[in-house]
Amino acid sequence: MRTTLDLDADLFRQALQDAGFTIGQWKDETQASIDWFRAMFTRVQSEGPPPINVAVLLGEDFPAMAANASRSMEEGLIKVVMAVAVRQ
Repeated sequence: MRTTLDLDADLFRQALQDAGFTIGQWKDETQASIDWFRAMFTRVQSEGPPPINVAVLLGEDFPAMAANASRSMEEGLIKVVMAVAVRQ
């Protein structure tokens, strides 16, 4: 069963503006994130994980979390947006 929050980037941006935020910058970083995940997966497969990595903080489930996030980006289910929003 798949559950999604039906809020695309444009609706999220509008929700921020409706809440009193002014959007100073808005950049979709989804493809850059997909590329980063692909490079990370390749590096980990060939070299193993680095001794200090985000899994230290997020725990042993991090590989599954990373795979899920990467797949969701590739399937268009989630976006990565870099934004600067200032509340008026």
